[in-house]
Amino acid sequence: MPLFGFFFDIDLFGSDVDIYYKGRPKRNSWIVRIFTILYMGIYIFFFIFRFFGMINKEDVTFYDTNAYNGKPPYMLLNKEIFSAGFALIHPLYQKPFIDPTIFNAKMFYYSGVKNGFSFNYTISDVPIEVCNINSFGSNYQELFSKKELGGYFCVKNLDKELQGHQTYDVYSYYNIKFYPCVNTTENKNICAPPEMISLLLNKFGVSLECKMSI
Repeated sequence: MPLFGFFFDIDLFGSDVDIYYKGRPKRNSWIVRIFTILYMGIYIFFFIFRFFGMINKEDVTFYDTNAYNGKPPYMLLNKEIFSAGFALIHPLYQKPFIDPTIFNAKMFYYSGVKNGFSFNYTISDVPIEVCNINSFGSNYQELFSKKELGGYFCVKNLDKELQGHQTYDVYSYYNIKFYPCVNTTENKNICAPPEMISLLLNKFGVSLECKMSI
């Protein structure tokens, strides 16, 4: 390399030299063109498929957020407005049943006030009983008279209000829970053998018979 030869390579405004084949910067072939068209077709088809899937909400995860302003919705329930009975379904006979040797049922009323991002709840017991025709409102007694009410639980006195939602500052609701029987001195150790309890409670169903008028 001659002395000071690097001087001849310094040029901020120089142009790169490209080699052209038949006026084009690259040589194409028919097989490559075919695969390129197939690739573009598959890509367009997949895009259209996913686009219509998104419109129909298929195979796509959507998050819906609802914000409510104003006064929370409110309803004071009683049996003339809302009548209902709930039960477990026997896994063998497929009928509602009540058996204190197998399970117990309880209902709770939750009344919450929002504190930050969570609710502070006041929880109270709601007395329940085996349903009878008088457990239902006068407008519904004829309908429920055709049911086998002896297998259902009903609220003794439905008088709690439902209000709000998780998006409001207040939220109240009823909660029903079923418990397997556990021998205690209070129930005089009446529980069935654990194997029988497990057999009936591992495959049970839940039934809710209700009528409502607004």
